[in-house]
Amino acid sequence: MHITIRQYTAGQLRDPATREALEREQSAIPRARILALINNPRASEKDTLLFLAWCQGAVVGNLGILPDFLHWNGQKVKVGWANNWGAAPGRTNSGVGAVLLLTALKVYDGCLGISGCTKAAEAVVQKCGRFVSLKRKRGATVYTRFNSSVIWSRRVPRLRRLAGLLRVCDRMFNNVWDVNLAHWRNTYYKQESISIIYLDVVDKEAEDFIDKVRGRELFLRGGAELNWIRHSSWEEEGLQSGTKAGRPPQDLLIKVKEQSGKVRGFVFMRIRNGSMAIPYYFTDDQNIDSLALVIGEHIVRWRICEVLIYCPRLLEAVKRSRLPVLYELAREKVFFIGRVFNTIDFSGMY
Repeated sequence: MHITIRQYTAGQLRDPATREALEREQSAIPRARILALINNPRASEKDTLLFLAWCQGAVVGNLGILPDFLHWNGQKVKVGWANNWGAAPGRTNSGVGAVLLLTALKVYDGCLGISGCTKAAEAVVQKCGRFVSLKRKRGATVYTRFNSSVIWSRRVPRLRRLAGLLRVCDRMFNNVWDVNLAHWRNTYYKQESISIIYLDVVDKEAEDFIDKVRGRELFLRGGAELNWIRHSSWEEEGLQSGTKAGRPPQDLLIKVKEQSGKVRGFVFMRIRNGSMAIPYYFTDDQNIDSLALVIGEHIVRWRICEVLIYCPRLLEAVKRSRLPVLYELAREKVFFIGRVFNTIDFSGMY
């Protein structure tokens, strides 16, 4: 099987003619995802953003790249993150994924990273021997309402035929459980003297606050990056679907302030069909409990069933808030980076 890899730079993909050609060729790359790639504020014209594997006149695999920067000890290095990496149906275990990955690794001179990949993809990464572990983010999915119709259908597909009955059971249990959530809201959240401001874009006040409290971050996300992530249509890895299909998705930029006007924190929430994820938040140790209360308030307001958080510090604050939860399931996201970084100590960075 002869595989040909075609590469597309940001400059090429920003040309409407190139995008139209990809659509005519049925490249299986949605237009919205291509727009997300080219609108990345850290992507320059010459950065390669898309790799397509062709075999016998058809696309058999694809790999998108999100250019980014790593920051440590005053240094700043351009890297690319693998995104939307996969093989066409019927082409799994054919080696297509490995060919795409090794091609991208060469184009980016070894400065390629992978995060939150599937077990199968992680096996490919480890087997090729070209990557080292950058860091591990530990977190959890916190279940805040009954959601058995989705959970069991996800784990045991044969139970999907019982989804209607399970939804009725969920509704009955949640009618009782929501009393606990309402009591929490009145007892804890409404006693906190804070105000919530929803932003369409990260404003200067929020950006100044982020710069002040961000700490030793590897990626140094700022207003431009957060605005791009919010307005891009691709979803954060690990975000799971919930029970109420049809609800419009929400990406919320929330500034939390005291009544005096002082900023206490900033949080980015992604809400999809009864599920919530917290991709980014910024605050200090003194005000993290206020941020946890704001997250709890939105769980109650949006009738959220499960919340994905990759930050032990924030998870502990949610526990201190006394928000009623059913249970939590530990999660871990592994970040790999090219071996060119194997002599650098990234401990203490996050």
